[in-house]
Amino acid sequence: MQLLVARDVGAKSTANLTGTAITTYDVLKDGELVITNSHNVVIGHVDILTNDLVAKYGFKFILRKGTTLVHSDLIKTNNIRSCSAIANAAAATQLSWIGYNGTSGAIEANDNSAYVVRFDLYFQDRAGQGQQLILDGVYKSGTSAKASDITIGLVQSLDNKFSRANYTEPIVVNAVCNAAVTAANCFTYDTTVVNGSNVIAVATGLVYDAAGASTLAVGDYIRLGGPSDSTTALTDSVYEVKEINTLNVTLDRPVKEASGTYAAAGDEAEVIPAATGDAASWGIRCTGQTRTFDVGKFKDSIVTFTVGLNDSFGATTVNYATAASKGIGTTNSIKQLEYELSGNVGLVYKADFLQPSFTYVADHTAATQMYQQIAISWYDDKQTNAVDVSNSAKQLILASALGYATGEPFDLVADALEALGWTMDNVQV
Repeated sequence: MQLLVARDVGAKSTANLTGTAITTYDVLKDGELVITNSHNVVIGHVDILTNDLVAKYGFKFILRKGTTLVHSDLIKTNNIRSCSAIANAAAATQLSWIGYNGTSGAIEANDNSAYVVRFDLYFQDRAGQGQQLILDGVYKSGTSAKASDITIGLVQSLDNKFSRANYTEPIVVNAVCNAAVTAANCFTYDTTVVNGSNVIAVATGLVYDAAGASTLAVGDYIRLGGPSDSTTALTDSVYEVKEINTLNVTLDRPVKEASGTYAAAGDEAEVIPAATGDAASWGIRCTGQTRTFDVGKFKDSIVTFTVGLNDSFGATTVNYATAASKGIGTTNSIKQLEYELSGNVGLVYKADFLQPSFTYVADHTAATQMYQQIAISWYDDKQTNAVDVSNSAKQLILASALGYATGEPFDLVADALEALGWTMDNVQV
C-alpha cells in the first residue's frame, strides 16, 4: 500500500498542464499532485481514455514534495478492482447524560440508598490494541434525600477516579440542573475562574440580581457558562458553594470550565439560590475526551463508553446523545497513515535502514485540517515465464487537503478517474 498526501496548492502550475512532461520538480508546485502516462506526461479526463501509452502500460500519479518527485506504480485501467472517493467527516467525542439532559429527565432521589454508576470504557492503549477499563462512582444517600446532593456526590466520586496527576481524563463529568436560566441572578461583578481550582474570586462584592440586593451564601449553587461572552445555559455545569472567605468562594469540586474572567456584563456566572437548586431536576453530563496522540507513540484513538446504573436510581434514564467517532480524513488519521506507510517518501518498507528522517506535509501544522481521499485497489500482472502470469494485489491512497476548487489539481485527478467509470462525487467540487 502506498499513500500520497497532496496539499491545497490552489490553481495548477500552468493554465494548461495537460501534455506537459514532468522532468524536474519545479514544473509542479510543492504538494501538487498530477496524473501522467508512463512517460511522465500529464494527462486529463480525455487523454486517459485515448492515450496509447496509458492503454499499453497504464497511468500513474506524481507528487512534488519539496525538491523531490514521488511516483506511484503504473496502474492499468483494466486491472483496477475498485476506486472509491472518500469524503471527510469530522471527529466527535461521546456525549451522554444521566438523568436531566438539558431538556428532560431527572436523577431519582431515594432515601438511604447506595447509588452506583458504572462506566465501561473502551479505547486504544499505547500498543494500539483495544483496551477496556471499568470505573465506578458511588454515593450513599441519607434520610430526606435530595437529587442535588446525590448528583454532586456522584460527580465528586467520579471526578476522583477520572482526575489524576499526569493522567488524561478519559471522561469529564459534571452536574447540571433544570433551574431556569435567570440573567438577573448573574453576579453583579466579574468572576475570575481558574480551571482545575475549586476556588473562584468575585470582584468587589458577592451580590447578584437586578438590583444587586441578594448576596451569595453557603449552600447556594453557581452555574458557569464560560469566558468571552458565553452566557449560561441549562446544559452548563453547576457547582455548590461550600465556603466563603471575603470575596473568595470555595466550590464542592475543581472547576472544569476554561480559565478566565466571567464577565458580569455577559451573564457568564449565575447564582442559583439553594432552595431553587434543591427543588430542581438534576443530571450528570458525561463527555468523552480526546486521547493523547503522538505519531509513533500514541495512536489516534477515541474514548467510547457505556453507562450502567444500579437499582437505587429507580426510573433514572441514560441518554446517549452523541456517538464517538474518529472521523474520516482528519489530520491525526492522515498523519498516522503517512507515518505507517512512509507516505510521500516512496519507500516500500517502513523499517528500511536507508529511510531518512521522516517529515510531514506542511498542512499538518493545522490541527483542524481535513482531507479528501481516493482509494484505488488494483493488481499488477507480471509475466513470470513463457506461460505463467503473476498477479500482485496493490493499493494506493491519494489524500488532499480540503479547500481545493473546481479545476484545481485534485479535482482534475478525480475527473480523470471518473472518466474511467468510477464515481468521484464525494471528492469533486
